[in-house]
Amino acid sequence: MAVLPLLFLSCLSCMAVSAFSQEANISAELSVMPRICVLNEQVERCEEFVQITWKTDQQRSLCLYRAADGFILKCWQDVNTGEVDLPISVNESIAFELRDSEDELIVIARTEFKVMRDKKKYRRGRRNPWSFF
Repeated sequence: MAVLPLLFLSCLSCMAVSAFSQEANISAELSVMPRICVLNEQVERCEEFVQITWKTDQQRSLCLYRAADGFILKCWQDVNTGEVDLPISVNESIAFELRDSEDELIVIARTEFKVMRDKKKYRRGRRNPWSFF
């Protein structure tokens, strides 16, 4: 009787491994252009139009997600390439994920739009009152 639950658990682990290895064989590219936005001290938010493109080695039904909150940006059915132009207004980096449309837990590819702050490294120091230069 104790053998049956043990056998059942071992079969579950086999299925998880085979599903994982099957999904790992998918070749996918996800890119965002531009990739970086540099904000200076006067600007709080990055206002950009980004172009997100993807390509896989086989036709699939996929959706593009905003990774932080799982919001669906766009979906495609039975294709191996996709493209979308999005206006964004952000003050911190944002990640995008390409996921399977049938099982949204399967992340096919991930990319990030980075927001960087330009801080002056060198500030002109005050001159000493006794300095002539």
